[in-house]
Amino acid sequence: NLGTAGIVTNTAAGVIGTVATIPVANGGTNLASYTPNSVLYASAATTIAQAIATSAQVLMGNAAGVPTFTTLTGDVTVGNTGITAIGANKVVDGFLRQSAATSIIGRSANTTGNVADISATADGQVLRRIAGVLGFGTLDNSSLTSGSFTNITGVGTLGSLAVSGNAAITGNLLTGNENTISLVRTLPVIVGNEVDLGSFTLSNGGGSLQVAITVPSTGYSQSKQYNLPISYDATANTWKFVQPISDTGAYSANDFTLEVNVSAGTASLRLRRSVGTVAGTAYVTITQVGLSTDAFTASSATAAVAAPTTYYGPAILSQTAGTASVQGSLAIANSGTLSVNGTTILNASGVLQSAGLSGTYSNALTLNNAANAFTGNGSALTSLNGSNISSGIVGATFGGTGQSSYAVGDLLYAGTTTTVSKLADVAAGQCLVSGGVGVAPAYGACGTSNIVSVPTSSAQNTITPATSGVVGLTVNGTNVATAATALIVNQGFSADGQA
Repeated sequence: NLGTAGIVTNTAAGVIGTVATIPVANGGTNLASYTPNSVLYASAATTIAQAIATSAQVLMGNAAGVPTFTTLTGDVTVGNTGITAIGANKVVDGFLRQSAATSIIGRSANTTGNVADISATADGQVLRRIAGVLGFGTLDNSSLTSGSFTNITGVGTLGSLAVSGNAAITGNLLTGNENTISLVRTLPVIVGNEVDLGSFTLSNGGGSLQVAITVPSTGYSQSKQYNLPISYDATANTWKFVQPISDTGAYSANDFTLEVNVSAGTASLRLRRSVGTVAGTAYVTITQVGLSTDAFTASSATAAVAAPTTYYGPAILSQTAGTASVQGSLAIANSGTLSVNGTTILNASGVLQSAGLSGTYSNALTLNNAANAFTGNGSALTSLNGSNISSGIVGATFGGTGQSSYAVGDLLYAGTTTTVSKLADVAAGQCLVSGGVGVAPAYGACGTSNIVSVPTSSAQNTITPATSGVVGLTVNGTNVATAATALIVNQGFSADGQA
C-alpha cells in the first residue's frame, strides 16, 4: 500500500509488484512503458496518454482540444531549431504597417539598413536616384545622362520635351496626326524585281505620304524624295509609278523606282530595280499625315512582277539633277507667271515673252505634247526662227496658206474668204482666165477676146521694152517689134475675158 506520505510499505494486505501498473487514482500513469521524447497528457479524468512527436513538429490542440504534435504548413513554417520562416508571397498588403501619404517603403541611402517611407511631396515628381540617394523629385539635366532613354513604350501624352543633342529612336514615332516610319530594305539586283515597303490602312481613305529614300552604298549612291497625296481608291487596285519631286539621278547606271497601289482605303508601296545590278541598301523614311487611328503594316516580300505602265496622277512634278519635268499638264494659275532662271517666259497676262525664248535662255524651256502649249496674241514675239518649226500647218486665217506640199507650176489663189487653194499647171500655151467676180480663175485657150486693149497714150502708161523683138504684143492691130517703140498699156482690165 501507499502511505499518506507517498512511501511504499510492505504490509500483509499485499506485496509490491503484484499490481501491473499504478493507477492514476493512486498517483500513477497506468502506463507500463513510454515512447522516448513523448509528452504525457490526461486524455480523460483517470487516463494518461502519450503525444508522440517527429522532427520540427509543434504541440497544439486539435479540433477536439486534444494535445497533438503537428507540422506547421501554410504561410509560416518552423524548423527543428525553432526558427520560423514566412513562405513566398504570403504577406499581403493588410499585414504591412501603415505608411505616410503618397510614399513608398524603401531605403533611400546607398547602404544596407532598415527601410523607411520615401515620400513624394508634390505632383509631377518622379522616383529617381541622384548622387547615390533615392527619392522623389523632378527630372532636369542633372538627373539625366546620355542614353538615359533607351526604350520608351506605351501610349500617353507628353506636354513638352526639350531635347539638347541627338535623340535616337528605334521604331516608329507617332506625334499627333503624324506618323514617322523608318525602314531598311535590300534593293533587288535583278532588273524588274521588286521589294515591298508595306501598306497603310487609312481610316477615312485619305492621307498624305512624304517618302525619302537614300542608297548610300559604296558602288551605288542615290537619293530621292516623293510627295504622295492619297485619296480613297485612287488607283483602283492598280500599281503605278511615282514621280519623285527631287532625284539625284541614276548612279553608275543603277536606278530604282517607287510604286504605289491604292485599293479602297489601303495604300501599298514597293521599290523596283529599274537599271543596273550593283547591290544597294535603301534607307527609307515615310512621314504619314492623317488620323492617329491610321495604321502601317511593314512588309519586305520580294517578287518578279510586271512593271506599271502609267504614273500616279497626283504626283507628276519632278526635278532630276537640276532639270524639272512634268508628267502631264502644267497649269499656270490666273495672273501667275512662268520664269526660268529669273527670266519671265509667260507674264501675268499670259503673253509669251520673246526675251525668254532667245539668247542665253533659248533652250531653257521645253514644251512637249503641246497642241495648246502656247497661248496669247504674240504681241511681244519680235522674232521667230522658222527653221525650228518642224510640225504643224499655219492656216490662212493666221497668215499662212493652209497648204503643206506643192507641185511645180502650182498657183495659189483665194478659194474662199478663209482658205487659200492651189491651181495646178496645165499644158503649154494656156492662159489664166478670170472666172468673174467671186469665181475662181482657171486656165483656158488664148482667143481674140483675150487680146490686150491699149487706150490713148499717157505718161503714166508708157512702157519702153528693154529689148527689141517683143513677140505677140499687138497694139490696135499693129505688131510692135522694135525697142524704140513706146507702148501704151492699160494698167487695168476693162472687161471680163481679158488677160
